[in-house]
This record gives sequence, structure tokens and C-alpha cells, in this order.
Amino acid sequence: GQRVVARVEILNEAGKLLGAVTTKAGTTDLNDMPTLAINPGTTGTVRVIRGDQVRDFPLPAAAASNTTLDLAWAKGKQVRESQE
Repeated sequence: GQRVVARVEILNEAGKLLGAVTTKAGTTDLNDMPTLAINPGTTGTVRVIRGDQVRDFPLPAAAASNTTLDLAWAKGKQVRESQE
């Protein structure tokens, strides 16, 4: 699919915000992919806020230091509408 502008948050298992970035729209290029540093083995949730919609995706425990996640909007769990 095509990339869109969205706020992406990483939440730990307790729901604490570990980091957030805003994605870019357009073509996928490894040079401008958003990056968040989290400890290997961290599990939790990737929350994507796009317009007035919010969807959650499971954050798998990554063993590698550099892991890329490809998320499909339709596969995310709709959480609520954004309060932004």
C-alpha cells in the first residue's frame, strides 16, 4: 500500500508511551523511514493515529536491533476516534 502521514506511538505492556514519530506520505525509502529506539525484547503496542481514527497493532518482541514493521491499516484493531 501507499504510505500516509500518521502519528505512530510505541506503548509498553502497561500502556506507557515509549516514543512517538510522525510518518511521511509518498514512496517508501529507507532513508526517510521513521525510527524509534526501543530495547530488544520490548513488547507492547504500536498505535497509529490517522486523522480522527486510531488503530492498534501488536508489537512483537524484536531480537534484532534494527527491525522494520510493515503495518496494514485494515488489519489494525480500531481503538477509538482520536481526541486531537
